Amino acid sequence: MVKHGDHRAQIIARLRGQEIHVPDVHYIYSGWEANLHPDVELSRQHLERYFETFISTESVRKKQRKVDNALCAGQFWPRVSSDKFLVLGELVAWFFFWDDEIDCGTLTDDSDKTEAYCDDTLNFIRHCLQPELEGDVPAPGRLHNCGPWVNMGRAMQEGQSKEARDRFAAAIYDFVMGVRVSQATWTRGMSTLEDYTARRLRTVGTNPCVAVIQWAYGLTLPPSVWDHEAMVSITREVAISDFLWNDIVSLRKEIDDGDIDSAIPVMVWNEGCSAQSAVDRCVKMVEESWERLQEAEKKLMAAHAGDSKDLRDEIETLVGGCKDLIVGHMVYSLKIPRNMSAANMSDKDCSFRIVL
Repeated sequence: MVKHGDHRAQIIARLRGQEIHVPDVHYIYSGWEANLHPDVELSRQHLERYFETFISTESVRKKQRKVDNALCAGQFWPRVSSDKFLVLGELVAWFFFWDDEIDCGTLTDDSDKTEAYCDDTLNFIRHCLQPELEGDVPAPGRLHNCGPWVNMGRAMQEGQSKEARDRFAAAIYDFVMGVRVSQATWTRGMSTLEDYTARRLRTVGTNPCVAVIQWAYGLTLPPSVWDHEAMVSITREVAISDFLWNDIVSLRKEIDDGDIDSAIPVMVWNEGCSAQSAVDRCVKMVEESWERLQEAEKKLMAAHAGDSKDLRDEIETLVGGCKDLIVGHMVYSLKIPRNMSAANMSDKDCSFRIVL
């Protein structure tokens, strides 16, 4: 960490009023088409009941509708069965409303309550997802926003190996622990880009979205595929691509929320550059990340060239699922009012301008 202290007001004042132009990045992904699950509207209706059950106030429910979790899930996992798709919509919705409590909710300025929130979260999810493990279960009434895990945990006991379920569980726990240590980083000064990236790889939430592909598509891939260095690289590139693109499209929202723990403010602060220069650099980094993913895909397929066709087909499904998480996220994020309400979209392509 460098330059200790709370610099939120300073960095926001520096960014305010700057206009950024974000190019249409479809050219990066010209070899991969984003698809949409046919049951998005069904998932929206399902999530209305879910919000009524798990979110206590209409103001927060309204905020979550702007996220359009069903659209996100529909872009992320476009080819899964209808029953699993509804569960995956619940998972996406949980990520957003669980994390918002810390990012811009009741816990934003309270590290003690955040610690308790995360402890209770870990214990409750473990109880639902790995019921055979011993451990404390939070008493009813404690704040952890994890009620949806009763249904999700039950659904994930079937249709995958214990090893695959436990891999997904480990990814969820790491996400929670990553968010926990990232909370209120602004009190300790602005991060370097390297420190920020290391944190963001855990908190962007894509690692569980990759891990759940095995259950979502009914795959039977052995641990050796998941543990292969090329698959580890692919998982990392999904996180890099998604957090960088998210940091670009959500920049105005984050500034409005007083949140500067984002790639562009970090670059502007540390390097003294304009917001536009930082955006251009992030787009270049997204390009390079996709290139690295494609190289890793070639290595992974080459390593299994002598294996059965069934295994190779499953690996293709896994890697295709990872590509959906990147390209689908890009398409989704340009459609939702949470990000784009203040943007001036081009009428020629998917580029846009926004005044910070």
